[in-house]
Amino acid sequence: MDTINIPGLPVRVIGQAQYLSREPLVGVDGNAYAIMGTVQRGLRRAGAPKEYIAKAMNEMMAGDYDNLLAVAVRYTDDECLGV
Repeated sequence: MDTINIPGLPVRVIGQAQYLSREPLVGVDGNAYAIMGTVQRGLRRAGAPKEYIAKAMNEMMAGDYDNLLAVAVRYTDDECLGV
């Protein structure tokens, strides 16, 4: 597992996703449904099975907006995050 250390914030451990969306999240409407749709489309294009995509969607819906963003980032290729 990788860790991300941002000064002033607690260290978070981020699990490696087997399939990664290559759809850019930068510039996507901040609406939760738009973000989920972008990640879902990217996972489909990456060849992820339906069960894997359903798991990602359920994880995104399992908490608040901050959780949705954290899960979306975990399932998106770093090159598509604009960092």
